[in-house]
Amino acid sequence: EGSRNTANSILYECVRTIMMIESSQGLRVLAINILARFLVNKENNIRFIALKSLHQVVNVDYKAVEKHKTTILGCIKDPDIAIKKKALDLVYQICKNTNVKGIVKELLNYLLTAEKDFKEELANKTLMAVEKYSPSKKWQVDTVIKVFTLAGSVVMDNFISSLIALILSTPELQNYAVNKVYFSMKENMDQSGLQQLGVWLIGEFGDLLVNGQTMDMDDTPINVSEAEAVETIKNVMNFYNNKGDKGDVIVQYSLVALSKLTVRFESMKGELRELIESCVHHPNIEIQQRA
Repeated sequence: EGSRNTANSILYECVRTIMMIESSQGLRVLAINILARFLVNKENNIRFIALKSLHQVVNVDYKAVEKHKTTILGCIKDPDIAIKKKALDLVYQICKNTNVKGIVKELLNYLLTAEKDFKEELANKTLMAVEKYSPSKKWQVDTVIKVFTLAGSVVMDNFISSLIALILSTPELQNYAVNKVYFSMKENMDQSGLQQLGVWLIGEFGDLLVNGQTMDMDDTPINVSEAEAVETIKNVMNFYNNKGDKGDVIVQYSLVALSKLTVRFESMKGELRELIESCVHHPNIEIQQRA
């Protein structure tokens, strides 16, 4: 064991020397390959040092580092939280519009089982990569909604605003987005970011939700009634009422949505008015004023 550690130390010093001098590309690639081998070492400190070193060289020889993305992605599963975070930062650095789909697919798989103390950073870093390198608006909408479905309770508000702006500026995706989010939010009530997005979309595009023009995968019309759409917002309001600051924001979004639907859902005006008036005496002043 001692001899292996000594050998690793010598190898690392060789790598440092190569990186510090004006080395040929061949030598630099050799050094990067050695660092990649360190990523599967049993010693935590060796894996961490290797990730840190790859961080420092990725902008010098991107292709040589990117070649090892599978090994780097594997480090996100490491039990050591420091290694997870360093690996996630490096993954973001090697992400480009040419490889973002594959990388994000792996990150979404990790998000399914990520520990609570790492899930927030993983979700938001994934969203950063999606926003920066998305190859298409449709893929971006689908992927952001997926992240919101898996980790909507920990996503930063700016990503909700960004997706809203994207959908607003892309009319051809509005029908698709409101239907996709509507059914996702009904099954994931505890994902606050998804609910915040969902009630906004229902308020803004409720008429598209209930027009019966969206088809499922079997080309069968998806039918949502005005009453069902309003009931969904009501359920969100009940779930998030008196649930702290984030809950209050969602209730405020819901009230704005209900007020918009009074114009779009003529048959539901009485029910909508009743829901809005139920918040007139809410303990939160902002909610009172919106009601």
